[in-house]
Amino acid sequence: MEKLIVIDSYSLIYKAFYAIKEMRTSTQIPTNAIYGFINMLLKIIKEQNPTYLYAAFDPKTPTFRHEASEAYKATRQKMPDELREQIAYIIEIIDYLGIQSAVCEGFEADDLLGSYAKLAKDTGIECVLITGDKDSFQLAEDGITIFYAKRGISDIVKVDEGYIKEKYQMSPKQLIDLKALMGDKSDNISGIAGIGEKTAQKLIIEYHDLDGIYENIESIQGKLKEKLLSGKEDAYHSRFLAEISDSAPIEKELVRYEGLTQEEELADLLTRLEMKSILSRLDIQVKECASLPADEENYCYVLLDAKNIHDSIERIEKEERLFVYYEIFYNKLSVLAVKTAETTFILDDCTQEICETFMQALEKNAIKLVLHDYKTFILNTLEYIDIEKIAFDIYLAAYVINPSDNSYCMNALLKKYLHMDVDINKNNTQLTFLSQNKRSHDELCMYVHSVEKLYHLFAGQIKDIEAEKLYYDIEMPLARVLASIEHEGMHIDVDELRDIGKTLDEQIMHLEDEIRELGGKDKSFNINSPKQLGALLFEELGIPVRKKTKTGYSTDIEVLESLRNFHPIIDKIIQIRKASKLSSTYVKGLLSLVDSNTSKIHTTFNQTITTTGRISSSEPNLQNIPIKTPEGKLLRKVFTAQDKNHILIDADYSQIELRVLADMSGDQSLIRSFLDNEDIHRRTAAEVFNVPLEMVTNSMRSRAKAVNFGIIYGISDFGLAKNLMISRKEAKRYIEIYLQRYADVQNYMDDMILFARKHGYVETKFKRRRYIPKINDRNYNERSFAERTALNTPIQGTAADIIKIAMNSVYEELIKQKLKSKLILQVHDELIVHAPIEESDIASQILKEKMQSAAKLKVPLKVDICAGFSWYDCK
Repeated sequence: MEKLIVIDSYSLIYKAFYAIKEMRTSTQIPTNAIYGFINMLLKIIKEQNPTYLYAAFDPKTPTFRHEASEAYKATRQKMPDELREQIAYIIEIIDYLGIQSAVCEGFEADDLLGSYAKLAKDTGIECVLITGDKDSFQLAEDGITIFYAKRGISDIVKVDEGYIKEKYQMSPKQLIDLKALMGDKSDNISGIAGIGEKTAQKLIIEYHDLDGIYENIESIQGKLKEKLLSGKEDAYHSRFLAEISDSAPIEKELVRYEGLTQEEELADLLTRLEMKSILSRLDIQVKECASLPADEENYCYVLLDAKNIHDSIERIEKEERLFVYYEIFYNKLSVLAVKTAETTFILDDCTQEICETFMQALEKNAIKLVLHDYKTFILNTLEYIDIEKIAFDIYLAAYVINPSDNSYCMNALLKKYLHMDVDINKNNTQLTFLSQNKRSHDELCMYVHSVEKLYHLFAGQIKDIEAEKLYYDIEMPLARVLASIEHEGMHIDVDELRDIGKTLDEQIMHLEDEIRELGGKDKSFNINSPKQLGALLFEELGIPVRKKTKTGYSTDIEVLESLRNFHPIIDKIIQIRKASKLSSTYVKGLLSLVDSNTSKIHTTFNQTITTTGRISSSEPNLQNIPIKTPEGKLLRKVFTAQDKNHILIDADYSQIELRVLADMSGDQSLIRSFLDNEDIHRRTAAEVFNVPLEMVTNSMRSRAKAVNFGIIYGISDFGLAKNLMISRKEAKRYIEIYLQRYADVQNYMDDMILFARKHGYVETKFKRRRYIPKINDRNYNERSFAERTALNTPIQGTAADIIKIAMNSVYEELIKQKLKSKLILQVHDELIVHAPIEESDIASQILKEKMQSAAKLKVPLKVDICAGFSWYDCK
């Protein structure tokens, strides 16, 4: 049967852009969206074998929906410049690949999907729609299947009528009426005020559609009836906006997909974009394009099969070291090569039954393994094995040797350390699901031989910089701990999260009304338009202009903060910005990442991103969950124990960086304050303001706190003045008095800068090294920044090392005592354990003891412990 495939291009391009870390060519052309989208296209072509292949795009001009509603999609953020720069290349590549581009004035890409789906149905052709947007679910019916990129672009869900019936308890067409009632914030479709998803779903299931609801309106009682009656016009208008059209003026005669049409042009473009892997995947030969370097020796390898598997296992069991190269595709092990002293064993199809047998053999010999990216290997082989310890990870070794490198992916290491001319994917992990490009057996041998070469090189360098303890005792065990935390996940109260979202939406609506009233504007005024907002603030209201950009007045948060006292509208705008950020980034962001089967989120911890050694997280970024605002604190209510029989135990280091400063500087005044268990900020205030401790006011303490942390981060008088909203002169005086009172802190700072100037690097207490290349720069600004970096890195880095040691110790002790309690989160100086209630006392004791004994300093490490059903209850 003939098959028509239509791609919702922009939705997938956006998915690729945000799913893949920044990639740039040597000439600084951004390429992550190009790389991701083109890989998706090639995968679609290979797996779907389309008869007809179309890529649908939105037009640049307004559509019929924009003409019907000025508010439609008015709150959408503009396309990032880094993405916009890639669109023209993508369109060019689509053309060279022989894919038909489709765009119709007045109609969105969704309407093209609907129109092509109708054409396919009318002509008896199978139709597949590929999208990253749930709006297309309404198009599912017999003969029309939707492939939906759910999370990033690796989690693909096949959506048909059965899927929608199971998930929503309604038909695809009823989803239109669902949106008509509940609205859609992302498209700025209002729906009916006060009606959420659950109520809307219940109404549709009971009355079938919008017409059915209003035909039976008298059977509905109370406030719900009032909402429905007052919002009837909004509901039908929202329905009009939500329904995908199937009448776009498309060509009725479909163009057959004949494959690559302009090979030479495509080769030239991909060469300019430095995408050798895609050229290789397309089997395009390019003149003067360096291919993957071949080793001078002849590779000796064995392809594993059922006949030789047991002999191969016997041979690897006799080895002292096993070098491993692997590739991951769609979160599954795809290819595996294991090198011994004499040969390489290759498993080039990990779907074979022998894969499990061979993997179990590797588990038994895990302490011999040398590979790249231990954490990724653990997480993607859990269906076979669970490895607790390996010999060496070249990925982590490269990070310890130089934490300032941009990438530690395999090809980046080959290029930097082995001088091999390879295409660099800027993703730091071993491979992404996009990187499926079947290697030749010689290439696999080359990679696994390179793992061995890098191992010998890095092991020596780690010894040379005296970082063995940091690497073997801290970073290597931590990879296993982080893998465990990622796999375990953290439970989310989805209903609570949705309630917070509703509260924020109501707050945003109220603030919008207040802003319009203060500015004398009606509902046509778009608060999210920088142009309209700038004109209102700086032209109509006469507020002083702080900064202008190429496009007009700047209304960024820094500008708004500086204008708070000029007009009450400014504070409202700041409030709505914060509420909108919470709603879009955290409420909607978290909802999109929750596993529907377990109600858990599984963040990804990044062990090699920061130069100071701190751990970061992504998808979602749990390190950035706000805690200073009441609304931000409420978000912690959604992070809960899995049920009432469990509890969260939160352990937080108290002022760890200041304690590290006291230890590293050896300042006796600071040390004495911590030994006497004084309020360090109050003590600093007493010293700086020269008053008795009992006379320190809250205002003095607050300023002293800013000075304390400012010293850690190498703050200037300008920065402190800005933070405290005081004069630069006064800020300078605070810093000078502080450094006079704490003379050894000043000596420490002087010594650290001198050390950096002499050696070109600084170190933490645990020998984590960071290079400071511009410490002797002639440019004052460059040199000053380097000096601040030299001051704060040893303190921040040592604190990061301590929390890592604590994580390893807590994890090991929980296992040693055979507890069911699990370490499930690390955020800055805070660890959270999920424990059965009956284990809460012992788990709390383990947390406190292991964290407080993680390092021996001149001052005690102090840990505050609290527990509760939710993260919010723990604070």
